[in-house]
Amino acid sequence: MSEGFRFRSGIGKLVERNGLRLVDISRGRSESIGYPDAAVLDLTTRHDPGDRVADQVSAITGFGIDDSLVLIETCLEKWIQSGVVEPRVLDG
Repeated sequence: MSEGFRFRSGIGKLVERNGLRLVDISRGRSESIGYPDAAVLDLTTRHDPGDRVADQVSAITGFGIDDSLVLIETCLEKWIQSGVVEPRVLDG
């Protein structure tokens, strides 16, 4: 059962003034992620990406809930495909 997302092993994040910096130790690269994507990344790797995250993204961006959900889904698809995040799997 998946319960949210986590960073792939070897990926770390640093807070920057206007977003987050992802550090990929295994590849020796880093990437800056601006807002609102940085907020989506932070929230979805801390919490289950359900209604609570969508509400928070909506408040941060000023988007409606439906547009916030689209933003979350788009970001997660991109980060899963690029190997930044993976589903957090709970035992049981």
